[in-house]
Amino acid sequence: MRAFPKGPSFVRQPADTNISEIALRLLVEFPGGETHIVGTALLIGPRLAVTARHNLDDIIERFGAKTVSEKTAVVQEYAVRLYQILPGPQYNIWNVSSAWPCETDIAILELTPHGRTHPQVPVAWVTPMLTFAPLAVGQTVAGFGYHSSTVDTPPQPGGEHHIDLNDAPTVTTGQVEEILPTGNPGGRFTFPCFRVGARFDGGMSGGPVFAPDGFVCGLISGTLGNVDGEPISYVASLWPMLLMMISAKGPGNRPPHTPYAMIDLVLLGTIKAVGLEYLDPSLFLGRILPKLEADIDPTSGRSCSRLGT
Repeated sequence: MRAFPKGPSFVRQPADTNISEIALRLLVEFPGGETHIVGTALLIGPRLAVTARHNLDDIIERFGAKTVSEKTAVVQEYAVRLYQILPGPQYNIWNVSSAWPCETDIAILELTPHGRTHPQVPVAWVTPMLTFAPLAVGQTVAGFGYHSSTVDTPPQPGGEHHIDLNDAPTVTTGQVEEILPTGNPGGRFTFPCFRVGARFDGGMSGGPVFAPDGFVCGLISGTLGNVDGEPISYVASLWPMLLMMISAKGPGNRPPHTPYAMIDLVLLGTIKAVGLEYLDPSLFLGRILPKLEADIDPTSGRSCSRLGT
């Protein structure tokens, strides 16, 4: 990633920006072609993505879900999908088969294939490096997301529908203005987060925020708009999601549907991350810390890792 500008910026990117390999469009699709654009999601591992929890809450509130138990709801009338654009361009469309909302403004998504430009070619997973290292007030961060989205679904022969999606992929930058380890108790952002002087537009929620080293340090959560001409926005910190218990298909010989903590995927290297030494040691109780240094190439400056399937 290039050096961030010193002052705030809000710069539209080309449609084929390479960030679209890891930052995916989040849509809701109904049979018959009705389609709604919700926000942005971030690929973090093979068949795993995250988005802002309020995106998931918005989907359930607007389009409904069948309550199965106190903690489980099932979507039946529509599909939640992520659209990924690869060089070429090539397209991967992923169904969100399961989702786990965290206590913070993060939701974890399990993905299954829906459609691909070249389904016969194995998926080469491109995933960003996450960082749990603390930020400092005054550092410049960069967010990415899709806004100003429109969609048209003209019918095709045979009853199919083609999706014409237009949006504005944008990089936004600004300085960290306040670190909020327990959130802002007097406002909407009551979870671990940090305040930034960067512009966030609707549809960018759930997109990645990059630290100065190019690693992902948070997710776009929301904004209070401008005060005296300056934006006031908030980024959800990543570490709380490590406590979340999920049952997505994971590595190793784990029995199907067996819950495990997200931090286990980091310790196994399935999710690439640095800065674990800054986390509360109680997160690691009963867990074995593998050597993670081999997953980081400090000489190349690369913040992504490719995994074959």
